[in-house]
Amino acid sequence: MIFKINNKKLIDILSPLIGAIDKKQSIPVLSHFLIEVKDSQIKAISSDMDIQVQSVARLETIKEEGKATVVADKLFSLIKTFEDDDELSITTEDEIFVITTKDNNTFKINSLNPAEYPLVTPDENLKNITTDRQLFLDVVNNVRSTMADNDARYYLNGMYIDIKNNNTIVVAADGHRLTKSYIINKMEDFSNSCIIPRKAVLELVRILSSDASENINILFSDNFLSIKTQNIDFVTKVINGTFPDYENVIPVLNNNSLILDLNKIKKALNKISILVDDEFPSVRFTVGKNKLILKTNNTDKQQANISMDFNYEGQEIDTGFNVKYLLDILGHIKTKNVIFNLKDGNSSCLIRNDGDNKTSFVIMPLVL
Repeated sequence: MIFKINNKKLIDILSPLIGAIDKKQSIPVLSHFLIEVKDSQIKAISSDMDIQVQSVARLETIKEEGKATVVADKLFSLIKTFEDDDELSITTEDEIFVITTKDNNTFKINSLNPAEYPLVTPDENLKNITTDRQLFLDVVNNVRSTMADNDARYYLNGMYIDIKNNNTIVVAADGHRLTKSYIINKMEDFSNSCIIPRKAVLELVRILSSDASENINILFSDNFLSIKTQNIDFVTKVINGTFPDYENVIPVLNNNSLILDLNKIKKALNKISILVDDEFPSVRFTVGKNKLILKTNNTDKQQANISMDFNYEGQEIDTGFNVKYLLDILGHIKTKNVIFNLKDGNSSCLIRNDGDNKTSFVIMPLVL
C-alpha cells in the first residue's frame, strides 16, 4: 500500500472513527484503524464490535492499492501535531505503517494483519428511510440526557427510535422522567423501531454534529441499525428488549397550565439549585391564583424562597420536582415561554415549548 494524502483530509477522515476504538483492547486489532486505498478512494474503519464507523473520501494519488491496520491512538495523536497542509506519504512494510512528511521526517507505527480485523456486516436488503440530518440530530439532542445509565432495566440504557404514522419518533426514559421528540418523515408507509445503546447515541451525536450532509439514511435489521451520511456509515448493535409504552406515560388530563417566562423560571431555579440538598435536590412548587412559589432547603438548614407572578386561574397545587431535571429540560426549550401542564400534586408533569407539541418532557413528582 502506497499513497499520498493531505494531513487535514486524513484528520477529517479519522476524526469520526476515534470514538469507536475498543478501549478495553479485548481483541488487539480493534485498537487499530483499518485503512484501505482502492479505486481512487480511501476507506477507514474503527470498531469495538458494538459500534462500527466507516469513513470514505476521494484520493488523488494511489501508487499501490492495499489494506493495512495501524494503532489508532498513536496515528491520530501524531497527525494532529502536523500542519494541516502537510503532504503525507504513507506506505506499509513488514506490518509497519510508515508515514513520511514533505520534510522527509519518518514515523513508524505498529500494524497487524488486516485479515484479522472483524467487520460488522448487517443484513442485506435492509429496510430504510431518508430524513433530514439536522432535524434528526435536534430530536436526538432533545432526548439524550434522559437516557438511563447502567440501569438494571437494560432497555432504558439507550434511545428508542419508533418510525410510524409518517413520523420519526425518538424517546428516552430513566424511570424518573421521559422525553419524546419527533420529526415528520418525507416517506410514507414505513414503520420500524429499535433501541440504540447509550454509548452509540452519544457517539452518533458527535459524528452528526460535525457532518455537513443534508440528509441521512437510516437502515434497520434485526440486530443492527445503520445510519449513513454522504461519507460516513455508522453501524450499531441494538438492544434486544421491549421499550415501555411511552404514549401511556405522557399525561393527557393535565388541565392546569402554567405559562411561564422561560428566562425568569430558569433564573429562579438556578438560584434555588445553589441551596438544594446535595443528595435530594428538590424544589417545592406551590401554585395558587396568579402566583408560583418555589422553595427548597438542605440539611444545613439553608433555605431559598422565590415568588413569581403570572396569569393563572386553575386549582391550587402543591408538588415538588428534582431541580436538576427541571433545569435540564428548560435547557431544551426553544420558545420565549414554557408550558407546565399539571393535574395535581401527586401526578407527573408535562412540559412543552409554547405552541410546539413536537417535543414532550415528562417528569415525575417527588414526595416532599
